Amino acid sequence: MKQLIIFFLVCCNLVTFAQGGALADLKFEEVEIAFNKQDYETTIKKLDEFDKVFGSVTSKSLYLRIVSQDIIHDYYDIKSPILINLSKNTNAYLKAFQDGELDDRYREVYAISERVSKALEVKKWKEASEYLKGVNAYDRKAYDEAINWFKKAELNGNLAAKHHIGLIQYTQKNEKEAIEYYYKAANAGYTPAMRIIARILNRGIDGILVKSQRESLEWFLKAAENGDSEANYYVGAMYYYGEGAEINKPEAYKWYLKATYKGNADAMEAIAMQYHSGQGVTQDFEKAMYWYKKALDKGKTPYNNIGALYYSGSGVSKDYAVALSWYAKAANAGDMRASNNVGEMYLNGEGVEKNYDEALNWFKKALESNSTEHKERAKKGIGTCYYELGNDFFNKHDYTNALENYKNAFSYDKISAKYKIAEMYRNGFGVEKNKKTAKEWENKMGTKMEMTNSLMESLIKKD
Repeated sequence: MKQLIIFFLVCCNLVTFAQGGALADLKFEEVEIAFNKQDYETTIKKLDEFDKVFGSVTSKSLYLRIVSQDIIHDYYDIKSPILINLSKNTNAYLKAFQDGELDDRYREVYAISERVSKALEVKKWKEASEYLKGVNAYDRKAYDEAINWFKKAELNGNLAAKHHIGLIQYTQKNEKEAIEYYYKAANAGYTPAMRIIARILNRGIDGILVKSQRESLEWFLKAAENGDSEANYYVGAMYYYGEGAEINKPEAYKWYLKATYKGNADAMEAIAMQYHSGQGVTQDFEKAMYWYKKALDKGKTPYNNIGALYYSGSGVSKDYAVALSWYAKAANAGDMRASNNVGEMYLNGEGVEKNYDEALNWFKKALESNSTEHKERAKKGIGTCYYELGNDFFNKHDYTNALENYKNAFSYDKISAKYKIAEMYRNGFGVEKNKKTAKEWENKMGTKMEMTNSLMESLIKKD
């Protein structure tokens, strides 16, 4: 299709839109620019402007409008006004240009019209009286009543009703019966059922359905070919992680991108992360930020990753204060990585004044993580905070609080704290002089060592 469109656009450049003159030429150039940038919503807006200037619809403008609408439309959003408009456009094109020279274009529009017809049939099913009554009963959890209505709708060939019976069976833990209904609906061409089968195959059900990531990918591909944005996303994810196929991150990017055209927020975030890490695409921090913000607008919460870009100055001007605000949003949303990030910024005075007590609070939040990595990072931060608090109290000659904080620091594996404690016992700072206790502290073992012998010697007075 891509080669066809490029050929078509070249042909367009050889033609002057005489009826609209130079302004029409200019407007169509704007259409081409938007289309080549894969900005299909802008393409449609520019086509509106072109048609108005030109005074009528051309085969060229109508073709690009159909292709753009097909790409951005979620075919199973039956409330979308694009569906009806797309139906009118495909019908008009097929009727008016069936004798045109560009047969490949005609076949492409015909394929789109087939997708439109299926979607209109689904719309009809979901607006059927029996189906709506079944949905009403389903929402009230009156499942027996719902099944009765759905079975009546099913007699009229309503695949949406067949699929909904599967949902009820699955809800009631009748997985075997549910899967039978899903397969019936999917094999008859109902896309949402294809997607559900794919998801179930991806994990399997003990004793009922054997896990098969290869078959899962096949069903996701079938659903994606029917215009399902969620299926596009899952195909991308399976290529990215090597599930059902070999890892292919450039291929993953292509499928994620298809899903974004239909507004899939998960795909937007996935693409942002690919640009951020350079996995499957050339690393581009500006594009990463662009896609993170697109995902953000759709309700995703990539706060930590946006904060990381501001922290490092990647794709944006380095700004610790802005980074801190994004990290804090992420932490407040339950992201334990971000809790550690905020803690470290307070600990180091990045974008904010140093505040060891505030840093402690954030590190302690991160301790709640299920991740060993996040917990270890939090423990290290807590140990450092207590150690620095101990130093502050020590310098103020508040030896009681200094000793307490040094001991807390050591309990979190801040090994250097034991030498400060030994120093206090050796010199009688806030405690009675006791060289034996000092030596005992020097000899205490932590789970790791972080000081060189030269640094130890600088902290310990020799007998």
